[in-house]
Amino acid sequence: MKKIKVQICSGTTCFVMGGSELLLLPDILPDEMKDSVEIEAINCMDKCRNCGEEKSPFVIVNGKSLEKVTLNSLFETVQKIYQGI
Repeated sequence: MKKIKVQICSGTTCFVMGGSELLLLPDILPDEMKDSVEIEAINCMDKCRNCGEEKSPFVIVNGKSLEKVTLNSLFETVQKIYQGI
């Protein structure tokens, strides 16, 4: 199975608006999923400038940009991809 690539914006606005919590994703992943998910913090994606701060934090999962991401919504997204849903 190809790894699920999760890129979490670590720009100031996203970090303050919840991006820092998203970096805890590895802590809540079940053991069987951990080797299938690649998580990285990336520099500001400039999405706040174009979409507005109210849509922070931003995450890219397998090339798809997501907004207003929470730890729970990110886990659900990764789980659906892992399960092939």
